[in-house]
Amino acid sequence: MKNLIIISLLFLFSCAKDGKNIYVEGRVINPVTGEGIPNITLDLRKHVPDPGGSGSDSKTVKTVLSDQNGYFTIAHNGSLLNSYIIHMSNSNGIGYHVAGWKDASGTSIGGYNLDVDKGQYMNVSYELVPYGNIRYNFENVN
Repeated sequence: MKNLIIISLLFLFSCAKDGKNIYVEGRVINPVTGEGIPNITLDLRKHVPDPGGSGSDSKTVKTVLSDQNGYFTIAHNGSLLNSYIIHMSNSNGIGYHVAGWKDASGTSIGGYNLDVDKGQYMNVSYELVPYGNIRYNFENVN
């Protein structure tokens, strides 16, 4: 009986209020040109205990892809006991330098990963700069 009460309380406190308590809208952009970057895979991950006992690990709970203009939306029913991050997992084979996450005012709020504020609407941008190629042509004039 005592275990049933404890399990019931844990279930009650781990459920989300108001349905979608994680809601993040944003855009993946090239900060040099201001253009959106399409087809970037972003994962919403929750922290879980590491089975090896070396700290914590993360588990992907939702994956989204940025659209043709770089926009994305992540909405998820989270639990009150877990913390969440957004992580770029795939850039379609194109090399990018990560400039980081910024809020709507342009203030830097994260590097490679973004800590999600549960229960609040977040409007963010993720800035990526594509790697350039340099070609040198040397001509020997002797």
